Formats: sequence, structure tokens, C-alpha cells
Amino acid sequence: MAFVLSTVMDAIAAELVTDIGSTFRVSAYPVGSPNPPQAIVGYPTKLDYDYTFHALGSTGKISATFPIWYVVGQVLDKTSRDALSAVLTGAPGIAESLGGTLGGTVDTANVSDCQVETVTIGDVDYLSARFDLEVVG
Repeated sequence: MAFVLSTVMDAIAAELVTDIGSTFRVSAYPVGSPNPPQAIVGYPTKLDYDYTFHALGSTGKISATFPIWYVVGQVLDKTSRDALSAVLTGAPGIAESLGGTLGGTVDTANVSDCQVETVTIGDVDYLSARFDLEVVG
């Protein structure tokens, strides 16, 4: 199977909606104005080409790491802290929902890390949990 960036990002977003809930807001790409709580799939921060051996004239597997920000609200709001607490408590469920093959679009997917971080979008600082999703396809 070929690695197609837009297809993989759409599959990540679809998997989150399917496994976490249809009322969950998800964007399959970075947005200029989030509506928290919202998950935002970022562009890969790392790409490794020709990950596996392959026949001459063909392309090997690609390994990519996608950041996924679960934006809970503005940094200085107590409600954001409380929402982040719920996200971190449920983090194993988010990691589990993103494991597997993302509906057959990749060979494997696995959440490798989760960090609390501030993300600035449109001059506003948001509190978020960032999940790093490693995929091979």
C-alpha cells in the first residue's frame, strides 16, 4: 500500500470520531481557530523513507510521526485544567483507538508519547495534550 499524506490524516481523524464519539470535534489538518474541546491532526514531524528493503525500481515503507493535539481550552482557564485532567485519565483509550491500521490505510499505527503542552493558534494560547502517532505504510 502506498503512503498518501491526506489519506492518512483523514483516517486518523475518522478513527478518533468513530472510537471516541460523534460529538467529538476533530480536524484532519491544522485550523486557524479551534473550537475546544477539539482534536487537531498535525503534519508529520518526522518521515523516514525506504524504511524496509524493497525491489529495485520500487519504494520501501515510510515511517511517519504525526502530532495530534487534543485542545481543551485557553491556558489560564480552570475549566481547561479540569478538561485536561479528563483527557489524561482517558489517554489509554485514545492511544488504543489509534492503534492498528487506521482502517487499512497504513500497515501499523501506534501512539508513542503523550505530553501536556501549550499550543498557540491565532495569537491565543491553548492548553492541550499532544499525542505522537507513529505510522508505517
